Amino acid sequence: MQDIMDVFKEISKIPRQSGDEAKISDFLMKYAEDCGLSAHRDEANNVIIRKPSTISGYTGETVILQGHMDMVYVKANDSTHSYADGIDIIEDAGFLRSASMTSLGADNGIAVAYMAALMKERNTPLPSLEFVVTAEEEVGLKGAQVFDASSLKGKYFINLDSEEEGVFITSCAGGVRCGITIPVEFEEKTGIRVTVSIDGLSSGHSGLEIHKQHANAIKLAGRIIHELPEAVSIEKLECEGRANVIAKNAEISLICPANALTELKSVLGSVEENLKSEFRFTDDLIFRITCSENEVAAKTYSPASSERICDALNIIPNGVLTMSLAVPGIVQTSCNWGSMEHLENGLYVLGSLRSLSGIEKNYWMNQLEIICRLLPGCSVEFINNYPEWEYSESERLRELCAESYEECLGRKAEFTAIHAGLECGYFAEKLRNCELISFGPNIFNAHTYNEKVELRSISAIWEILISVLRKIARQI
Repeated sequence: MQDIMDVFKEISKIPRQSGDEAKISDFLMKYAEDCGLSAHRDEANNVIIRKPSTISGYTGETVILQGHMDMVYVKANDSTHSYADGIDIIEDAGFLRSASMTSLGADNGIAVAYMAALMKERNTPLPSLEFVVTAEEEVGLKGAQVFDASSLKGKYFINLDSEEEGVFITSCAGGVRCGITIPVEFEEKTGIRVTVSIDGLSSGHSGLEIHKQHANAIKLAGRIIHELPEAVSIEKLECEGRANVIAKNAEISLICPANALTELKSVLGSVEENLKSEFRFTDDLIFRITCSENEVAAKTYSPASSERICDALNIIPNGVLTMSLAVPGIVQTSCNWGSMEHLENGLYVLGSLRSLSGIEKNYWMNQLEIICRLLPGCSVEFINNYPEWEYSESERLRELCAESYEECLGRKAEFTAIHAGLECGYFAEKLRNCELISFGPNIFNAHTYNEKVELRSISAIWEILISVLRKIARQI
């Protein structure tokens, strides 16, 4: 346990946000050399370190242990911490946290610390080990994407990038960014500018919280413009956000003839009432309606363009599409729209399609292409298509983890899937005959300055990891 703590504190002093991994990669290469182990680094700063079995004459299976070296660096608004200084760690009520109101980097520095401790281990009977430490995980799994796994020999693959003790991940979603372009023609209109702001939505990560059925501001905007009186023109639609985050707010700018203003306000009031009622269990929806004092001249969407946009925003799939039959209670396929950008000649809507099934993901990509073909001039592009890790019904590695968890902690482990992307997706694709699993200690508030990791849990996961490795080593 002390080796784990020492290494974690040492690597925390190394600045290592995504894209700045050269120094932590240097550290790992030097650490392997000091341990007398062979190591290789690729152009992306991914590192492979190999350690022979501690058992003389070992002929059993090799185990791959994997985590990522980069972290998300954030700090509180009033923190004076400098990124270049690295992270100072303190112990606080059974947890490790940053001393300077910054993110801690336990995601995934704890994995690196576990692997470093195993590199030094000499007295425990361990199988042959391959340590894989990837770069730029936090910005799109980039290190895993380009990693050359052809030299790896392991039959078992343990990813140490999970954040809930006792919950073992057995599959994850693949995904793809989807960008829809809706062409727009403009015309000049004069009237009162009416701005409708949608706010107060719960939002959340589109992989982890899509099942909560939160309102999506982009879809709400589509429903609002569907109800507009014929005399009202759309000037602009906007939603700042990210593809993998449920759209939290949106703004609709309208141009309304003065004699239609009363009707428009009545329609908007009715829509507001209905949407607030519909989403009263999930969101605290806020409508803000403001009107210019005088009439203005503005460039607005043509009637045909407005109809095309309305159709597109209302028919594009959103939310949970199917549930998993292999892992009950887990979302299998979902679609989320996260941002909407007003362009010079069109509207660009960006979203994220996820699925535990590659077949289903391709099916829904086809559906988006069909939808766009049916809408004049619309097109869809697919960006960063990353693979899923599909569930396997029977695996020895899962059985060993279940046995070890119950023996070490006296209770049964939970095995589940995650509706988000993990590096395991790429490794499952690259290592076709390898059994994979993911687990780790309790980490709370990752990617925030409140991030902390539980000391007791670090120790418990170490005990479980050693137990699993010893069981594999005995299978000679």
